[in-house]
Formats: sequence, C-alpha cells, structure tokens
Amino acid sequence: MRRTTLLVLLALTSLSVTAVATHRPPPRMPAPIALHERLSAIERDVLAIEDLILHLSGEAKTVVDVQRRLDRTLAELKDLRLDVQKAPPPVALVPRVVPVPVRPVVVLPIPDAELDAVLASAKKQSFDREIMRVLDMGLVGKPVSVSQVKRVIALFTFSREQLEIVEKLNKSITDPENRFQLFESFVFSSDQAALETVLNRESGR
Repeated sequence: MRRTTLLVLLALTSLSVTAVATHRPPPRMPAPIALHERLSAIERDVLAIEDLILHLSGEAKTVVDVQRRLDRTLAELKDLRLDVQKAPPPVALVPRVVPVPVRPVVVLPIPDAELDAVLASAKKQSFDREIMRVLDMGLVGKPVSVSQVKRVIALFTFSREQLEIVEKLNKSITDPENRFQLFESFVFSSDQAALETVLNRESGR
C-alpha cells in the first residue's frame, strides 16, 4: 500500500513539474535564472526519488527516506509555483534596427541625341512663336543641363525670347551651380540684369 502511495505521489509530482516546465518563456525571451536553477534541483530530487523506489527493499528506513525527500520536493515545488506567479512577465528581445542611409537621387539631363532632335525640329520653323511652341512640347519640363540651355538660347535672335526660354527651363536645370554660365549668352548689361532677376525669382531669392 505504501509503495502504491509513493508511486501516485511521484506521478503527481512529475505532472506538477511538467506543468511548470511547459510555462517556460517563449523563444527569444530571457528565463529567470534563479527559478530555472530551482526547477533543475527539483527535477534532480524527483529522479533520485524514482531511483530509490526502484531499489526499495522493504526496509522501513528506506521508505521513510523516500517519504521525507518526496515531502520536501513537494514543498519546494509549491514555493516555486508561487514564485513563478509573482515573477514579472518576460520582456521580448527587440532586435536593433540599423537605419539604411538614403542615397540622394541624381537627376541626369536628357541625352544630347534627344535634344538634337528637338532643336532640329525647331530650326525648321519660320517664326520665334513657332520655335517656342516646339520647345514647349518637346523640351519644357524635362531635365536639362546649363550647356544644353545655352544651345536652346542660341535658337533666338532677340533677348525677349531668350529670357523667356530660360525662365521656362530654369526649374529643370540639373546643375544649378553652373547657371552663372548663362550670362555668356547675353551681351548687353540690361539683358544680363534681366537674366539675374529671372534666375533669382525661380530660385526663391
């Protein structure tokens, strides 16, 4: 009868230990070291009790020793269960996110072959208004370099149209640091002053 009782108690102890073990923190969460060590000690005691049961010879001293160790293990298991209930919830480990540097977007001017096609079509026109219409449809709004703008300016004879096309293309210039070269396309100081006004107005100055 005593042997059966011990086996039943051992089974209950194993179930309790298993229940505690199944409530371990999920992956990537730190387990409390102290509780883990205590649980390991209880598991060792249960294994030792099981070994004693297997070697019971009917001696009263052995039975008493098994009962004592079993009672102590059950008490420790009860204390451990209370400590687990009081323990703070585990904190998930959040991986550190390293920001990826964003490269600046580089805008390239249209190919010279495309510009050549637009200029060739514009040169076939007889009047400045017609030339401007071709440029509006084929060039305005597309990225252009300062050197390309100078080629477009050369299509016109009068400064009025020259300043007008600069005003239309200025926002699309891909190398604004070179806009000072546009002054080379204007001879008179009054036209250069008007060009400066256009460039400053478009740049927000």
